[in-house]
Amino acid sequence: MIFDKSWEAIHYLLTGDIADGEPPLGYVIPLNENVETLAEPRAIMSVILTPEQVREAAAGIAPIDAAAFRELFDFHAMVEDELYPLSPDEDEKELYEYIWAHFSTLKTFYQEAKQAGCYVVFEIC
Repeated sequence: MIFDKSWEAIHYLLTGDIADGEPPLGYVIPLNENVETLAEPRAIMSVILTPEQVREAAAGIAPIDAAAFRELFDFHAMVEDELYPLSPDEDEKELYEYIWAHFSTLKTFYQEAKQAGCYVVFEIC
């Protein structure tokens, strides 16, 4: 599954932080120390989530629908905090739709991974 350049924005909106975030929402895009880092030379970061962490992430994002996600979206704070790959001249509506589309896909992915009892490997290349 590829999330293009939306990963940092999704993590930020869920956790309020660029590079950390408490579980279970901090597991969705795992940029925290509560996950196991893998040795992967081609990646900037590679981590693995256990089936339990996947279940927690899926449960954490399950109630976040379009209205709840819209409430989390703060374009000005995202620009101010210099989230990748934003710039001040971004179109706010297009950016929201782009991030929402990727979050919706991610939400479905976590629900399916939870049902299957899977591990999830998250990699930033």
